[in-house]
Amino acid sequence: MSPSLTMMLLVGAVATSTSGSHRASSAATVRLHLADCIARHGLVEDLVGIELGFERMTYADAALEVHTACEAERLRIYIARDHSWEGRRPVVLDIAERRIALKDVRNPSGPRLVALNIAELVQDLRAPLRAPSVQVQSTEVTVERDQAIQVAIRLGAAPTLRYVPRPGRALPGAQLSIALDRIDSAWPWTTELEVGFEQVDVGVEAGMVRTQVASAALLSGLWFALRERLQLYAQAGLRGGWVRLAPSASQAQATTQDGSGPWWGAVGAVRLRYGHALGVALGLEGGWTIYGVYGDAAGTRVGLEGGWLGARLSLDWRFGG
Repeated sequence: MSPSLTMMLLVGAVATSTSGSHRASSAATVRLHLADCIARHGLVEDLVGIELGFERMTYADAALEVHTACEAERLRIYIARDHSWEGRRPVVLDIAERRIALKDVRNPSGPRLVALNIAELVQDLRAPLRAPSVQVQSTEVTVERDQAIQVAIRLGAAPTLRYVPRPGRALPGAQLSIALDRIDSAWPWTTELEVGFEQVDVGVEAGMVRTQVASAALLSGLWFALRERLQLYAQAGLRGGWVRLAPSASQAQATTQDGSGPWWGAVGAVRLRYGHALGVALGLEGGWTIYGVYGDAAGTRVGLEGGWLGARLSLDWRFGG
């Protein structure tokens, strides 16, 4: 090999080494904040180190703070950054993020999937980064603001069936409902408003009685994600409205007395819902009439009083959140 060729190779090797070390030293440091729903934190950190370079990984304050948050059905991976306008102090908070379904995170290959998404999120960043101390404070504020608006709305319609005693009879009907579900909290709450109407004609010993019930209910409680598309709702509240009891006797000389007026009582309900945006739900409820209404059918007392049991099969549409 000629001396000139040897010199050229040496110069090229030195230049390549210098360029590589400059890139490694100028690359932003990375710190991972891994949520509890991620299995094998150590493996995830090692895989990210392989992808980005172990020299960039740190447990101290870093230029890039990668955060993860466990939500109802997904894992959120995000990095918050300040952007300045025309060289002025940062005024806009921007969040780069990725989301992964929790069922994929919990698979045996979940640690590698999480690590690859973290590495790709870091590699995709192009804008200048903010100072670590400002980033941590702003990230906390942003997460709280984001959580405050994570609410889904459900609109539903359902046929209903309610059993009431004195005398025992089942009242078929229908109802409409609107509900708010908090979806990103450790104790996700739910609040639901229902309106409905029920009517039935039943025979009694002395004749017939028609029962017409208009009702509304306000219920609140908690809901739980049992599986990816299966949710359980447990609620309690008040149900009330207006009832009309119209007895009629089978004999002309018998006397009857109508009953009508407001009624209300306490209620507890359990709903099992399947679906995501569009869902079907089976609901059961029980309640006790605190203030009821009754009438008289030739000596037979008919009323809406005491306890009741109800069921519904609803179709609803959930959006938002």
